[in-house]
Amino acid sequence: MPSPRYYITVVSGLEEVAWGELQEKLAAPRLVRMERGRVFFDSASAPRELLALRSVENVLAYAGDFGGITADTNSLEHVRREVAQIPLDEQVLMYESITGPKREPSFRVTAHRTGTHDFNSVQVAAAAGAGVIDRYGWRVDLTGHDLEVRVDVREDTCLVGLRLSDTALSRRSRIEHGPASLKSTVAHCMIRLIGWHSNEAFVDPMCGTGTILVERIALGFPRLLVGGEREERMLQKSVINLGAALWPKPPARDAGQGCLAPTAATPPAEDAPVRFVRWDARRVPVAAGCVDRIACNLPWGRRVGSHRVNVHLYPAFVREVGRMLAEGGKAALLTAEKRLITRCIHREHRLALDGIRPIRVGGLHASIYVVKRV
Repeated sequence: MPSPRYYITVVSGLEEVAWGELQEKLAAPRLVRMERGRVFFDSASAPRELLALRSVENVLAYAGDFGGITADTNSLEHVRREVAQIPLDEQVLMYESITGPKREPSFRVTAHRTGTHDFNSVQVAAAAGAGVIDRYGWRVDLTGHDLEVRVDVREDTCLVGLRLSDTALSRRSRIEHGPASLKSTVAHCMIRLIGWHSNEAFVDPMCGTGTILVERIALGFPRLLVGGEREERMLQKSVINLGAALWPKPPARDAGQGCLAPTAATPPAEDAPVRFVRWDARRVPVAAGCVDRIACNLPWGRRVGSHRVNVHLYPAFVREVGRMLAEGGKAALLTAEKRLITRCIHREHRLALDGIRPIRVGGLHASIYVVKRV
């Protein structure tokens, strides 16, 4: 019997990184195809296991796809007829294996459309919903639904799936939010791009609300984990988010240790190798060559900071990255300031550019720059 077919949605540009996590965590997944923002695969793993993936936005059970979509509104009737021919019985069983059986399920359709058409996503959802009713007679419920059918129209094709994850998997591990909080899925992929091991010292010099720190700990405790921030307000948000994700009681203050300046740190638990430090990322109180991995979401100069400020911040910060990293150490730096960060990396003689991963997040084009200490 063939394995069930799934597809996942990911932040555009991180498809290969997500596939690497699937191969690591699932039972012999077989890649079917990979396209912008989506990965299709077969796997014998239980549907519930897919919900533990951390690089993934949404998990869906694949139902079918079809072509023949044209620009005019006649395609809406085509969508209705084709969706009515697509069985969802197996996909519903997969969903019920997670949630329990639904006697008379309600549903809604979520539609996404890209391309040039004379109709919009709402009209696509209505047409597809009519097709589901034609076949199953399920009751529509836009807010309290049991099942969510997802329909994606891209140019002349249409994809149909049943969502297995109730909410986007990136909405995790965060109680406190910042003005430009990083998606958990992107943070996780940044760490995967530079690798990790249990004996490392890991630093996020501009930790914001702590998203990268939470994702690093989800991969296991390193020897030392340090989050730094200039603003006390943001540092406290990071402490709260990490504590909420990992510990049932609030953190207690403690002195720093290791390569940190004394009295600077705030661990979330007495025995945890985690430190929070208030500092200026242009002058980090960390000894040279004692950090194995760095991951950081720099200010892009839009919601946070400005290009004028970044022109002064980036060169000093990149020099600190080169100084802090041990030989062979790596850093993942995320920003939309592409020319500026590239120029700074090339000018820092201790660093070599090891890869650039363009991504699209929040409607903006950015890149993850992987650098290595030479």
